[in-house]
Order: sequence, then C-alpha cells, then structure tokens
Amino acid sequence: MTDYNERAQTLDLASKEEIKAMVDSEDVVVFLDVRGESEIAEQSLEGPFNVVYAPCSRTDATELMNKSAEILPDKNGECRRYW
Repeated sequence: MTDYNERAQTLDLASKEEIKAMVDSEDVVVFLDVRGESEIAEQSLEGPFNVVYAPCSRTDATELMNKSAEILPDKNGECRRYW
C-alpha cells in the first residue's frame, strides 16, 4: 500500500480518482497547499489547476490566516476537503 493510500485510509481522505474527477469537472477548482516552504520547493504541485500556497503547521497558521480573504473570497462558496 502506498503512503498516500495509507493516509487516505486512516484519515478518510479522497481517493486519487475522486480528486482527478473533480479536476476534470467544469467547476473552478483551487487547491490549497499548506506544506512548508522546503516541501513546496522540493516538489511543487504541477498541472492545469489553480494552487494557492499558504504554509502552516499545527503550531503556526499565521500565513494561512493572513491569506484567508484571498483564498476564500466567497464566504458562501463550497469548500471541500481533499488531502
């Protein structure tokens, strides 16, 4: 079992197939990447989709909080959790 599959099973995450179907839909999709700067530099997300980077950790979500209005401009919009 791959690392992602193990995490998906333990944390009830979306499958890679579900994520691909979402990206392939006609909906506007924006991914929120909250990994640390070193992780992002090592392997950024690539593809035909929008990504907003806002590094945070369990102890510091300052940048994420500062970007919240940019990340979620429509407070009535739908937000789904896909890891």
